[in-house]
Amino acid sequence: MYPKINTSYLNNTHKNKKNFDLDDPKIYFSNLIKQKDRFDPKEVVFIKQILQRALPFYLRNQFTDILFKKYVKIDEFSLSKKLYLTYENIKEMTEGNMFFGSHGYLHDWLGDMNHEELKKELAKSDKFLSKITTKKHVKVMCYPNGNYNKQVINAIQKLNYKIGLTTQVGDANLNLSNAFSLKRWDTNDFPQ
Repeated sequence: MYPKINTSYLNNTHKNKKNFDLDDPKIYFSNLIKQKDRFDPKEVVFIKQILQRALPFYLRNQFTDILFKKYVKIDEFSLSKKLYLTYENIKEMTEGNMFFGSHGYLHDWLGDMNHEELKKELAKSDKFLSKITTKKHVKVMCYPNGNYNKQVINAIQKLNYKIGLTTQVGDANLNLSNAFSLKRWDTNDFPQ
């Protein structure tokens, strides 16, 4: 189902070890190869972890470019034009009473950010959300990768978000006093 990714790409970390203060690739394997998650085998979880947070941004982009060239065969921009909504699509959907919430701007792990990084990330995300929604719209955050902490909750509360959705599986109990750690179901939990 998934392409077999040649992990020798990680050996490029040796070339950049000093520039980026990187660990030996074996350490990444031992720290990031965990159990499979609910939907992905452990090898896919590992690649997601490497490309989402373990390596510095610059190297993650390099590896993503390598993977796109090898497996996708078109550039990211062209793929995004085919897969993602346009402003016109979003406008039509909101006019049809569909709801949009925030999922961050860069889809980075919010709980791993320092105060300034978090402030900038949420400001960009909030600006985008305000472009696609109306003033009467209730602001909801769906934490990227389910990653949040008290600092994130405080920051989104200051921006007038009313709800925070986690990746914890289950029914959201709206009677709980903390609306910023609600459980939810994944669309994959409801196969057709």
